[in-house]
Amino acid sequence: METETTQKSTKSHWKAKTVSVLLLIIIGLGAYGYFWYQGVQKRDVEARTNIETVAKYVKLKESISVEYEKCQQLITKKQGDFGDFEYCKKFIDWSDGAEK
Repeated sequence: METETTQKSTKSHWKAKTVSVLLLIIIGLGAYGYFWYQGVQKRDVEARTNIETVAKYVKLKESISVEYEKCQQLITKKQGDFGDFEYCKKFIDWSDGAEK
């Protein structure tokens, strides 16, 4: 009878330890998952910000390209005001310097 009680108490002792270990593993995995998800969210926000910045840069580059073409046409036709010609000359110089 005593050995049965000892065996039951030993089994319940191991069962309690096993449940405790599994519970700790589950809590650890949950914490890891939470911090992993937070990192993913942070990188997602950074990526969206970078995409917006690149979109603005592309739009600016297109605007500069359009203005560059207008100035190239104005200079080659040699028509227009002197102020327009000087502006275009300086703009083209600036644009060529910015590309380097």
